[in-house]
Amino acid sequence: MSEKRAKILENPNNFTTSELADYLREKIVNIEELRQAGLTNDKIIELRKLMSAFEASAWGKAISCNTHEAFAIYLKDFPQGAHAIECAKILDQND
Repeated sequence: MSEKRAKILENPNNFTTSELADYLREKIVNIEELRQAGLTNDKIIELRKLMSAFEASAWGKAISCNTHEAFAIYLKDFPQGAHAIECAKILDQND
């Protein structure tokens, strides 16, 4: 386990929701790990809302750019996202 990851999981409530969202996006930790490490329910709810907003923004960017690269970035960043299946179909159609 990396030092940064260990520090986050030692007490995730010491970090802002924004910082935790960055760590999630960097795939240093995941929400389940944070929950198991004692992250409060209020912060989990805030974090899910923030991540949902990031995903919506990424999907909007993919749609507006309408390029293979933009869709690939969305799918890489949000493989289980709300638009992952649709995105994969778009990428398959363009291959």
